[in-house]
Amino acid sequence: MITRAFLKALEQMTDPAFRRVFFMGAGITTALFAAMIAAVWFARPENIQYFDWDWLNAALGWILGFAIVPGFVVMLWFLFPALATLFMGLFLDDIIDAVESKYYPGGKATRRVGVRETLLIAARMSATIIIVNILALPFYLILLFTAVGPLILFLVLNSYLLGREYFELVAVRHFLTQDARRIRRAHRDSVFLAGGLITVMFMIPFLNLLAPIVGAAMMVHVFHASIDSGDRI
Repeated sequence: MITRAFLKALEQMTDPAFRRVFFMGAGITTALFAAMIAAVWFARPENIQYFDWDWLNAALGWILGFAIVPGFVVMLWFLFPALATLFMGLFLDDIIDAVESKYYPGGKATRRVGVRETLLIAARMSATIIIVNILALPFYLILLFTAVGPLILFLVLNSYLLGREYFELVAVRHFLTQDARRIRRAHRDSVFLAGGLITVMFMIPFLNLLAPIVGAAMMVHVFHASIDSGDRI
């Protein structure tokens, strides 16, 4: 089911709604990270004298010289899924509508989600991803000694988080929140596997820009495969 849902999502990438959301969301996300890179660059000690002693500024510059690149890579690793989900989440209604119009015309969402609720859902999704990964930092550091431990933890943790959040993003358009969560728990294995595919996409450069769109489209198929018509409201 997951492979089929993923392939269907990829096949629909040429849909005008998909292209529109991609360019809007990717543009905003890229601009934000470009601004963050510029801020980090201009905040270097060579550009700003943080202390009155030259030797201290030089020492800080030396430390940051080693820390800035890996630090920024880690920041991208943790923040990109959350921020891309936040910005593209504002436009994912169009993706869900496009998938349901093409594949599930008789089962389209009966509940429209307003701008305010969409913003709250996207913000909650992003905040959850960021906060949980920050809380897991001590475990990431401990697992550094196992070589692949941090990667496995990242995959497991974010497969659960992204699967849960993307499934509920689709489900709340058909059900009340508590019912959406109940259905998600009943199909937790499929949701987790779908979340794993989304997580892997976020880890691959350039493909990570497509991850929120493909993830949402795929989750529409997972959602419709997980329910029967008697569950709809």
